[in-house]
Amino acid sequence: MVDIECSGDEACRLRALGFCEGASVNVIDARDAMLLEVRGTRLALGSALTAGITVQPTLPRA
Repeated sequence: MVDIECSGDEACRLRALGFCEGASVNVIDARDAMLLEVRGTRLALGSALTAGITVQPTLPRA
């Protein structure tokens, strides 16, 4: 993950859950809400919150 751009309270909450700059984030499902895996934990986040998260895609590990 590259950056979090949301309100201070939301950014603090995301960082407490492991979403911080430099963390690896995997998208498990992206239908209604986004089901993400970060640091071994799966979390479902709504589109309003995920809109403020910037990621840089990486190549899958072989």
